[in-house]
Amino acid sequence: MNNEINFEEFIKNIDCTIYEKIDVDNWNISIKVVLDVVEFLQRSLEDMRTCIVNHPFSNKEEEIYFFKHIKPETWKKVGKFIFSNAPTLRRIN
Repeated sequence: MNNEINFEEFIKNIDCTIYEKIDVDNWNISIKVVLDVVEFLQRSLEDMRTCIVNHPFSNKEEEIYFFKHIKPETWKKVGKFIFSNAPTLRRIN
C-alpha cells in the first residue's frame, strides 16, 4: 500500500483501544462495554475499507500481503473479542 497507510500500526491501535476499554485482569465485562467495543471494531473495519478504497495498492505484492496477513489478523481480533464475550452478548437478547 502506499506509504501513507501502516496497517500493522492500525491493528496495534485496535488492540490498544480494546484493552483501554476493558479490564483484562477481570474479564467480567459489562454489556455496555462489550457493545462499545463491538461498535468500535465495526468503525475500525469501515475505516480500513475506506483507506483501501482511497489508497489503492501500488502493486500485486502489497495487495496479496494485505489479504493474506492484515485483513485476517484484523478479523481474528474481532472474532476473539466476540467469542470470548459470547456469554455476555447472549444476555442482550
